[in-house]
Amino acid sequence: MSSFGDGFGNFSNNRMGGGGGGRRGFREDEIDEKVNKVISEKESALAERDLALEDLRNVETAFSELHKRYERAKTVMDNLKQNEELLKARDAQLVNKVEMKDQQLVKLREEVTQKLEQMYSDYEKKAQSIEAENTRLRAQIRKSEMKISTLESDLEQKTKENAQLHVLCDDLINGSSGGGGGGTGRLS
Repeated sequence: MSSFGDGFGNFSNNRMGGGGGGRRGFREDEIDEKVNKVISEKESALAERDLALEDLRNVETAFSELHKRYERAKTVMDNLKQNEELLKARDAQLVNKVEMKDQQLVKLREEVTQKLEQMYSDYEKKAQSIEAENTRLRAQIRKSEMKISTLESDLEQKTKENAQLHVLCDDLINGSSGGGGGGTGRLS
C-alpha cells in the first residue's frame, strides 16, 4: 500500500521537477490527482476488504457456535425422544398393570360377594335350623311340663289316696286291736 503510493509519488515528483511548461505541470497535477484517487480507492477497498474479512470471521464464528448449539439441541431432542419412548412404554406397562389389578379386584370382589352370600345363606340355614330345634325343644319342654303337671296331679291324687288308705289302714289296725266288731262296722 505505501510502496504503491510512494512509487507514484516519486514518479510525479520526477515529472514535476523536470522543468517544462505550465501545461505539462497541469497534466502532472491531473495525473497526481488521479493517482491519489486510485490510492484512496485502493485504501478504501482494502479497508472494506478487511472489514468484510472481519465480518466473515464473525459470521464464521457465529455459524460455528450456532452449529454447535444445533448439534447440542439435536442431541437433546434425540434424548428427549428416547425418554418419551421410554415413558410411553412405561406408561403402557403401568396401564396394563392397573387393568390387571382392576380385573383382579373385580374377581376378588365377586369371590368375596359369593362367599358372603354363601356365609349369609349358611347362617340363615343354621339360624332356621337352630330356631326349628328351639321350637322342637320348647315343644318337648312344654310336653314334659304337661307330663310333669299330670304326674304331679297324679302324685297329688295318689298322695291323697295314699293318705286316705293310710288313715283307713290305721283305722283298721286300731279297730282290730280295739275290739272286734267296731272296725268292720266302720268300713261299711
